[in-house]
Amino acid sequence: MVFSTMGRASDTTRNAVATTLGVMGLLTSLTAGAQDANDGRFSVQGGAGFTANPESFLLEFEGAYEFGEGFAAGPAIQIGLEDHFVLVSPTVFGRYGFDLGGGSDQMLDRLTPYVQTGLGFTYIEEGRRNTRDEADFLVNVGLGADYALTEQVSVGSRMLFNFLPDKVMGQGFYYSWQVASLRYRF
Repeated sequence: MVFSTMGRASDTTRNAVATTLGVMGLLTSLTAGAQDANDGRFSVQGGAGFTANPESFLLEFEGAYEFGEGFAAGPAIQIGLEDHFVLVSPTVFGRYGFDLGGGSDQMLDRLTPYVQTGLGFTYIEEGRRNTRDEADFLVNVGLGADYALTEQVSVGSRMLFNFLPDKVMGQGFYYSWQVASLRYRF
């Protein structure tokens, strides 16, 4: 269930890509309307790290709408770069952050550990001259933590376990660690 440079895409792959893009668009429009009503906060985040199996340099970006007590949702993208391949994984995610505040320790008040899950797809392109590419559905789960430097700026780190039910380029799983990130809340 992959699509390739030959232009052959399975119905499952097309549906996974269309559903992911549709949910990303819907989430973006819903959260934009909610921001107008001052119901929550938006944040943007970027970071760098690495992926394992396949090994690559990782860039990761996300936009999140924070709502309720500790909940956030939005679109994210992981981009893995290596000499002979590119990995791109756009997802929509949900996250829950645990409030450690309420104590006398100001360091813990600023720390927010969280768990996260997402749905999307992964696209891998291999080779430079004889290019080969495939894409398919992705499910990921992970954990991380943010440390607030100010009310609006935080630094963090996140690990994601990315599962590819239908293997892409022989890969059924890859691990990504965003070693360092910077988040800005509006």
